[in-house]
Amino acid sequence: MNKVEFLKEVIERGLGIYGPEIIGKMLEDSGINMSIEGEISFKVPQEQAIKTFFDKYSSITPVAKMNLQMLARKHKIILS
Repeated sequence: MNKVEFLKEVIERGLGIYGPEIIGKMLEDSGINMSIEGEISFKVPQEQAIKTFFDKYSSITPVAKMNLQMLARKHKIILS
């Protein structure tokens, strides 16, 4: 699994847990567009956008941060 696939998984989980308003705002603030079909595009450099999104996701709650870290470990993704 690469970082974009991992990002999609985190977004899908986040939509179910935190709702489209919170996740949509974080995507917008991170420079990420996601279509209804689930296609992702970036308005800023990809690595920067992904890092910003993960930082914002981690700041929702301590549980969100722990969930992100556990998923990253499971999929062998390095969060940097």
